[in-house]
Amino acid sequence: MQIKKYKLSNIGENFGSNLIASLFDGEIQRETLSGEGSAALDFQLKYKNFFDISVKQIGVQIKTGNSYTEWLKTKKCYSLRNIDPEHIEKWKKNNQSVIILWVNPKKKIEVYWKFIKPTSSSDFLYLTNNNLLRPHSIFEIDRLFTLSQKKSKNGIPLITLKQFTTLADVKKWSKKEYSRIKGEVSTPFGIISLSGYAWKHLIRKNRNVTHIFDSLLLLRNVKTILNFYPDQIQTISPDNNPENLNKHNNNILSQKRVLFIYRNVNFNDKKGCTVYIRMKETIIYPKNWRENFFAKDKLQYKLTLESIYRKT
Repeated sequence: MQIKKYKLSNIGENFGSNLIASLFDGEIQRETLSGEGSAALDFQLKYKNFFDISVKQIGVQIKTGNSYTEWLKTKKCYSLRNIDPEHIEKWKKNNQSVIILWVNPKKKIEVYWKFIKPTSSSDFLYLTNNNLLRPHSIFEIDRLFTLSQKKSKNGIPLITLKQFTTLADVKKWSKKEYSRIKGEVSTPFGIISLSGYAWKHLIRKNRNVTHIFDSLLLLRNVKTILNFYPDQIQTISPDNNPENLNKHNNNILSQKRVLFIYRNVNFNDKKGCTVYIRMKETIIYPKNWRENFFAKDKLQYKLTLESIYRKT
């Protein structure tokens, strides 16, 4: 009997490229022959997101096997290794965004992703459970891609806030102002729902009165600020374990928090503030997504405003 031996790197490239193309409902194209060129990428991913009709393109580099990672027990995550820092530096300086996929050849194959930003370290790249490539990963990756394409600084103009003496007065005024902008607002990062959820969250009883007062002053400006690109975006998982997502009706419900951070925003009462706008991200997708890849209309997604606040 003859035995067919498979090359692990080839299996990893095929598995990783097919998975990311399927999740993004996109096309994957090989960039170079294996081993060609200095810092050459393996593939190009082309896709359209939920929010616009333009085609986006990301460079993809795929690594397979344990030789490319080290498990850090104290940090409870993997550290990417044996990737030439000069290659990472070249990708960082490139006009094109790059994502590294690491294929973990366990009994149940896992794929991790790492987005290379201009500020990424060339020596220390960590992979946590949040970096597992799953259906909800595509929204975080797309946000990072959109932010990486930002061409200019924020340019948020001076924001003038009204003055009130009591919490009751600012609450009455802010509620009226917020009702005028409630609804769905289109931003560079998709549609964000401005609903009563944010109002209830901001005025909850266990929140500091000073913080409530300041947030209500800012609330009327949230729509204006969301039209600008933030300086940083953080996606926060509540339990840091995608496997522990709530399952219902044969679907998986993923809920995270997305934080938009705007630096050096000037107000009439304070200069150089950092403004934080936090959203609740809700994603629902089939529990058996690995076995049966779904059409886009089976992946439900919503980003809802939760809070706005500032720090100096």
